[in-house]
Amino acid sequence: MKHAKQNKKIKHGNVELGSEYLEAKNQKHRVTFWIDGDLKEELLRQASQVGAGYQTYMHKLIRDAVFKNESLGDRVEKLEKALKNKTG
Repeated sequence: MKHAKQNKKIKHGNVELGSEYLEAKNQKHRVTFWIDGDLKEELLRQASQVGAGYQTYMHKLIRDAVFKNESLGDRVEKLEKALKNKTG
């Protein structure tokens, strides 16, 4: 049986992984779902504006929504409302 040649640029062997690789945030899971065509087109458009792939961009949007990561604009808007309410 013939063995495949190993790429010399790739290091082969066992690797010790730190405990950070066991954290839930670092574990990736395949999820399949359907989205509307217009939503995908908009994700593609917005992602290209920031120089990201649409799946990476969608992942960021979901993470921000789930974990309530507010954008700077959202925080400024909340502060403006609070100041407006406080000053009358």
